Amino acid sequence: MGYKHNTRYAVWDGSQWAKFSGISQRSTDTLVTIETNSSSVTCTPDHPFILSDGSTKKAADLRPMEHIGDYIESITPSKNTTSVFELCGTQNGRYIINGNIRSHNCDELAFVKDSVAEEFWASISPTLSTGGSCMIASTPNGDSNLFAQLWRGAKLGTNGFFPIEVKLDEIPDRGEDFRQAEIGRIGMLKFRQEYLCEFLGSSTGFFDLDVDNTVKSTVDGREMCETVNEVTIFKPVALNRVYVVGVDVASGNGGDFTSVEVFEFPLMDQVLEWRSNEANPASGYLKLKKILNYLASGGYPDPPTLNDVYFSVENNGIGESILTAYELDEERPDAVLLSKATAKRTGMHTTDRTKIEYGIIMQNMIKNGRLIVRSHILHEEIRNFETGPRGVPNAKKGGTDDCIMATMIAVRVTYLLAEEDATTFAAVHNVSDRDFLFKPTKDTTDDDDDNFTSMWFFG
Repeated sequence: MGYKHNTRYAVWDGSQWAKFSGISQRSTDTLVTIETNSSSVTCTPDHPFILSDGSTKKAADLRPMEHIGDYIESITPSKNTTSVFELCGTQNGRYIINGNIRSHNCDELAFVKDSVAEEFWASISPTLSTGGSCMIASTPNGDSNLFAQLWRGAKLGTNGFFPIEVKLDEIPDRGEDFRQAEIGRIGMLKFRQEYLCEFLGSSTGFFDLDVDNTVKSTVDGREMCETVNEVTIFKPVALNRVYVVGVDVASGNGGDFTSVEVFEFPLMDQVLEWRSNEANPASGYLKLKKILNYLASGGYPDPPTLNDVYFSVENNGIGESILTAYELDEERPDAVLLSKATAKRTGMHTTDRTKIEYGIIMQNMIKNGRLIVRSHILHEEIRNFETGPRGVPNAKKGGTDDCIMATMIAVRVTYLLAEEDATTFAAVHNVSDRDFLFKPTKDTTDDDDDNFTSMWFFG
């Protein structure tokens, strides 16, 4: 079906880098799965294997107990129409056998034609799902192709890949002279892509560059970041504080994440974050309850309530399960559940309109210093939140937006508080009043953070 000539790349064959002339692509309707005593490989019937005596034999001709590095236990043919990719013309005289490649390396994946990359990925996914490994090395080439999707998933911890980024200033002899010379040679856009590893795409991002830069500075400038049982803490919980909490709920089947975002009010400085794609509504409510009680107690186990805590939950679909658990709980957490006064259901309903409205509010709050983000996951979601049809924002393909949705709920909580109190209204709507409204004194500032290290509630 196709052939791609190669003059740039080599493949690791288990002992050395082997050059090859190209990659061929074709369709097959028959595959053979060969099980050995330690591994397995699925290939086409004519795929050659090297036996222990140095001779070669096609996969379809192999028999149990023959030795191909391991002893063959079984050979199973199957009918399955799929595309296969094969290396052609290895130049060191050796065959490159799939079972001998411990880790597949895909270089410059971002520059492969989208349709070919998608088919290639589909063809190797079964191997990866059974314990195979894969390294992908590439500079970006746009923000919507397969490599961009895999990178976003790696940054968010959703696809099993671990992201590694080598920055320009980490490479010897890449100083300002080199920078200016390369910009003059290839231009600023190519320099940003090839050397700064920026995913440059169409300008469909919902949040603008000023927001990205502001959030990057507050994430990089955080004083602490400690994670205990999936709860990440950016700032110690103190006494005589007000905390607002937003909750976005998922089913816990390994897909979307249930997320809890906590901010200190009225500073709206991010305090902690919990995020899990394995928590079902029942276990999610128990974790939320512990978080709320921890916030209310100022970090001490079983003290009287010392802080005001307000929270709400997105009540779309599965979120109602957590709200039901709260309503039926005979020992509810020391926090106030807020809902819109005119709503028929508790919690908060998210619509296309509210996503646009509170997305714009979030953007303005971040720009004006009234919403301080400390989470790199929330930052990554902000960077990959794009404007879709009818102006409705959503996560780019391969990304998530659960932390953004939970943050929007927390922002909506502050607007509900503002409806009830003039001072709170000023804190929410006017940044210039912030210092006047809230100046911790020596009496209200918790100088001893020992209570923070106990983390009694994260079990």
